[in-house]
Amino acid sequence: MESVRTPSSEVYLSASGYNPEHGVRTDSVAAPQEYKFTLNFTFNLLNLSVRNIYKPNAKRCNLLLISGLMWSAVGIMLNFFAYRWLKPMPGLQIMGAIIVGIVLGKSISLFGFSKIVKKNINRILEFPLKVCVFAFQEWKSYILIVVMMSMGIYLRTHDLLPKILLATGYIGIGSALFISAFPYYTHYLIEIKKNINDNINPN
Repeated sequence: MESVRTPSSEVYLSASGYNPEHGVRTDSVAAPQEYKFTLNFTFNLLNLSVRNIYKPNAKRCNLLLISGLMWSAVGIMLNFFAYRWLKPMPGLQIMGAIIVGIVLGKSISLFGFSKIVKKNINRILEFPLKVCVFAFQEWKSYILIVVMMSMGIYLRTHDLLPKILLATGYIGIGSALFISAFPYYTHYLIEIKKNINDNINPN
């Protein structure tokens, strides 16, 4: 059967360096450039699609709420672990662990976590009104979370420390996380009030 070439196919074959009369390519450089362009175009298209799918947007104020809820939830979870370890212990040990843990938590919150929270709040407030929902933490914070979770699981499962010390430490860190979450809620309410005022008085 005799092949049929349309004008558009003639143009494409000519531009791609293919000579229809001789059946060979006359431009050895055209093929790599053409493939490179096609691959780049495909990659950019896929990258754009993936970004649209896996980067859901959220209002800036909601990032503050998400951060606060996350810190509060982790703090409550750590204190729950401590409660389970302390429950079968004598009352004096329980009281001592709670007092030391709360003092430790207050110190960690005041001298450590409060600075992190303040920095993260300022970072969120610099975002546009809508931003990726996963931006409520820096990407470095996700790595730190994974490391801390891994260490916590390792300590819980290998009994490297007495439960009384582990419970005290969990109360300290859990309380610090829970206390440090409140500035997120405060700034969230401020942003909500600001948005309401802007809607009422757009000028």
